[in-house]
Amino acid sequence: MLVSLLVTPRASKKYWGQIAADLKPIYGAPSPDAAWAAFEEFEEKWGKPYPAIGQLWRHAWEQFTPFLDYDVEIRKVLQHERHRELERPVSQGRVGAGTLPDRAGRDEVPLPGHQVA
Repeated sequence: MLVSLLVTPRASKKYWGQIAADLKPIYGAPSPDAAWAAFEEFEEKWGKPYPAIGQLWRHAWEQFTPFLDYDVEIRKVLQHERHRELERPVSQGRVGAGTLPDRAGRDEVPLPGHQVA
């Protein structure tokens, strides 16, 4: 979900649910103008405690507005897919240089529990 990208870098985790709920009118807006009005309301509430969130949205606005061209139902699917993508589990195996293939041309090292084909 885009919310994670545009909220998590700066806001306290205890407010993520409230912030996400306040962002829904932006994502669900029928037009860019309506989304901007919803963003201004969001920024009135959250701009003072978390100014970086508003700055991120302002800088990304032109990349966000094409999203509003999709039907609301398609937007929900896109948000859900993005959210799932961001929450993929991280391997619980050893973390370090040896867990990923070296891009310099050495042999790949298998991840714990997986064999290199």
